[in-house]
Amino acid sequence: MEYINFKHFMSPSYVEKKGKPLYSVVTWFSLPSILAPSPLILKGYAIVLVAGFVLISTAFLEKYLATSGMGEIASTIINFIKGVMPWALVAALIIFVLNNPLL
Repeated sequence: MEYINFKHFMSPSYVEKKGKPLYSVVTWFSLPSILAPSPLILKGYAIVLVAGFVLISTAFLEKYLATSGMGEIASTIINFIKGVMPWALVAALIIFVLNNPLL
């Protein structure tokens, strides 16, 4: 952002400096883009919703098993999730990078 004196701005010798164009937030977050997303965005929403459902369901299952006296099964689930989640995250990031049309 550039601050200039008003008198300098109003003088005929003032020349505006050209720079990078500013992008508006309205072009990224508009009502049509929210209500009618592209198929790629819908796939992203579906992946996030399914992953969240699986994680929350697993947490509830683990809690139920731990409070029901089946701590060994709950411990097995925790150990499985601890081993699988880092690899699943890396795989998801690789798939995202390979399928992202903007990169």
